[in-house]
Formats: sequence, structure tokens, C-alpha cells
Amino acid sequence: MRGRITRWAWLAIGAALVLLPAFPVPRWVGAADQGPLWTPNLRAWGLGLLLILALAVGAARLATGIRVPRLPRLPLKPAWVVALFTVALVVLAGWVMRSIFASNPQFTDEMAQLLQARIFAAGRLARPCPLPARGWWTAGHG
Repeated sequence: MRGRITRWAWLAIGAALVLLPAFPVPRWVGAADQGPLWTPNLRAWGLGLLLILALAVGAARLATGIRVPRLPRLPLKPAWVVALFTVALVVLAGWVMRSIFASNPQFTDEMAQLLQARIFAAGRLARPCPLPARGWWTAGHG
């Protein structure tokens, strides 16, 4: 009995951690910082949630030993399967970057590389810090 309670408790905690970012909690509690725009992010979070749920189901099947029916084997060599999965994942990553993230840089490094690329494309090696200079010092760098 205790194992079932523990399992359901962890399931509830995991579900809360997965679902909580989808709700505009700062707006509900009247926080000064309303957080990011929620509507555009729901699509990306939904895709992430589906991926997490699929992985969780797979992990649960492996952990509990539930037998999965055998699929018929395709007459493909493993190298071809790896190549096909690689191409499919690259195409999927490109689609996600273009359609969900609108080709915008997502990490600080990407933004810095884009800034440096624009400087180099202008035929310069450096340029003065864009104003306001204080905005370029974040918690991780200052």
C-alpha cells in the first residue's frame, strides 16, 4: 500500500512540475513581472509535454516490465536506420526552429554570435557596446 501512495505522490509532483509552467501564475497573483507572453509559448510547451509524456510511458514500460508486442522486423541494415533517424531528427529540429522559435536565437551564445557576425559582415573587427551598456551585464556575466 505504501508503494502505491509513494508512486501516486511522485506522479502528482511530476504532473505539477510539467503543467505548472503552462499557467500564467504571475498574472493570477498580481506580480509586478507578468512573465513571458503565455499564448505563443503554449505551442512549444505542448510539444515538449507530448515528448515528455511519450518518454515517460516508454520509461514506465521498461521499469515495470510490461511486455510490448513485437513489431515485425524491417529488412533494413542498422546503418540505414541510424541514417534515416538522423535525417528525420535534423528535419524535425529545423522545423521546430523555424515554426516554433521563429528562427530567433534562443541562448546568450547564439545572440553573441549573431552580433559578432553582423560586426564582421560590416567589415569591422569590433564596435562600441550598444546602449544602454548596463543591459549587456546580466546575472551570469556581472
